[in-house]
Amino acid sequence: MRSLLDHQADGIEYTLHSHGISASVVGGNISPRLIQFHIKLEAGVKFSRVAALAEELALALSVSHCRITRDVYYIKIEVPRPDPVAVRLFPLMRNLPGELPENAPVLGLDESGVPLLLRLSSPDIAHILICGATGSGKTVLTRSIIASLALQNPPDRLRLLLIDVKGRGYHHFNGLPNLVCPVVTDPLDGLHRLKWAVRHMEKREEQGIDSPALVIVIDEMADLTAVSGGQLQEVLARLLEGGHETGIHLIASTQKLLPNQVSLARNNWPTRIVGHTTSDEAKLASGLAGSGAEKLMGRGDFLLFAKGEAARLQVAHISPAEMEQTVVHLGGVPGELETPRHQIPKQMQSQPEQRSLRGKNATEQEEEYYEQPRKKANQRQFQQSTATTYQEHDPHSQVVSERLTHYQNTIQQRRQQKEEENYPYYNPARTQRETQQAKRQPRQADKWEEEEIPEQRPLHNQPPPQPNPTNRSEGVSSNTIRNNARNIACSK
Repeated sequence: MRSLLDHQADGIEYTLHSHGISASVVGGNISPRLIQFHIKLEAGVKFSRVAALAEELALALSVSHCRITRDVYYIKIEVPRPDPVAVRLFPLMRNLPGELPENAPVLGLDESGVPLLLRLSSPDIAHILICGATGSGKTVLTRSIIASLALQNPPDRLRLLLIDVKGRGYHHFNGLPNLVCPVVTDPLDGLHRLKWAVRHMEKREEQGIDSPALVIVIDEMADLTAVSGGQLQEVLARLLEGGHETGIHLIASTQKLLPNQVSLARNNWPTRIVGHTTSDEAKLASGLAGSGAEKLMGRGDFLLFAKGEAARLQVAHISPAEMEQTVVHLGGVPGELETPRHQIPKQMQSQPEQRSLRGKNATEQEEEYYEQPRKKANQRQFQQSTATTYQEHDPHSQVVSERLTHYQNTIQQRRQQKEEENYPYYNPARTQRETQQAKRQPRQADKWEEEEIPEQRPLHNQPPPQPNPTNRSEGVSSNTIRNNARNIACSK
């Protein structure tokens, strides 16, 4: 790696000097997917001259592309790393120093290899818009945000509302104790849940409360817009304007901004994360010209724009198996809430003023629907993370316990059956010493001894026959001697 860095640094200096630019490489950083060189320019050299040589520098360094930005003290030239390293969420969170702040999801590593977190409670962050083409890593980023928030914050401090119209991004999080309701996959249902969030926000404004925090995550906002039309824009605008004061935060991803979303994004999304996309889409998504998002490598390579600053980001990855491990670790059952236990009352889709047969309007029944799972999740959180500790609190937990017990018994039976197939002599009733002796393959001498013992039992007073030592000198084998001894014992 050192020789590669020196070779590329020499190539940068040679290319710049050949175009009449006095500069030198003074250092750099190595991140999981990037190599960043710090360039010091001589006095009087304009940055625009160096930025215009991006293609020439990429050709000189034998890379597909390079990105040139400036800092306070030097110019940064970023090139792809020849041996990229994957960033995993769980090891990254284990290595974070100290206690993490509340409501601060872990995104990944920045261009310097430092863990990057965003505090949602900060007014400069509040809501996050994620833009990028297919394959840029938008869903992976939102998965890491959801998992890190759930691992750091109990349900009494943070709640999650997940909307996944495609149904392929968040279904592994079903059963998470922090969920307000099961993962929403129907577009009309998703619009209805967002309207509920607006009414819940207004209720918090009247009561003057902002906890627990409610984080709404929408995967592919364009799919939701295609069904709901202009209603979605009104609901999102209302949540973006007043959500931060009441502890409600919105995180949404989209491939590209629609014309009616541009003005909304420009005024109400303080934090934007942009992945690989076209130059025009990059300008709309980031709000800046020349952001360089079209030169990103995709697969988790993003640019973060917050508080007027930009930072390059490599997203931390979490696999579906790790998502289910997160649910189990927090005391939930993966996939248990995929089919809602409480069906949504029909009156929820009617007007709030319309009364039901029970004397409650749609809004009151809706509040009960969303509050009941939250209370059960709180009970699970403060008990031990086993299925048998909260049976008396939750009638549904008895069914969960029976399913877990049946699942554990099935796994144990399969494991025992597999051991018996691999080890034919396996028997739990045997002692360990007998089992080891049974596993040992018998040799030829062992077979002879087993045959000799029953024949020699009645001969208590007679010594066993001794072979003639002279036969060995005559070339007689030991097997012949054993057979002769056996014949003598039988004749007697």
